[in-house]
Amino acid sequence: MHSIESTSLSSRDAYSLMTNLIVPRPIAWITTRNIDGTTNLAPYSYFNGLCSDPPMVTVSIVDKKGGADDVCEKDTLLNLRREKRFCINLAEAKDKDDVNQSAQDYATNESEVVAIGRTLKDEAGESKLWLSGARAHLDCEVIDIHRYGADLGVHLVVAQIMSFHFEEAIKHDAKQQVDCQKIDILGRLGSGYYASSATIER
Repeated sequence: MHSIESTSLSSRDAYSLMTNLIVPRPIAWITTRNIDGTTNLAPYSYFNGLCSDPPMVTVSIVDKKGGADDVCEKDTLLNLRREKRFCINLAEAKDKDDVNQSAQDYATNESEVVAIGRTLKDEAGESKLWLSGARAHLDCEVIDIHRYGADLGVHLVVAQIMSFHFEEAIKHDAKQQVDCQKIDILGRLGSGYYASSATIER
């Protein structure tokens, strides 16, 4: 049995071990409003459910290195601090390329939504943060943000799901629920690999 003390690892090596062993990880494909009114879109795979009464989720957002090795907060986190409301758009296997593209480094005033050729859905004449092409959305509100981490700050966002939205095509026939066999949710593995929920076993 090969053993490694975590304190002996670099952050990069620890990340590699964690992302290859803690799998699959759901992807929070988050849309937020930038300060200029444009929409930011970014995927985060350190994401999961927290509890169901009330329904809550957590998302982990690491800082990024700016010029001259300066550390700065990502646009998503800045938007969450300011606006509080955001949307998690459920990515499916068909969305893998767009998820990858939305993870690239864009200027603050450049919308990833536009860059991947999508729009926001319009519901009853009101523009939502729901990404076109996604079939399920979780409208969320920030409850707390806690900072952890060493060299780069890691911000644990705790949020409450305020409303659930999903298309009729993935609705369970007899319940107000999603049929897991009708949606092919994308999950993150390690080393650039993905999984999907297409193979379901009881």
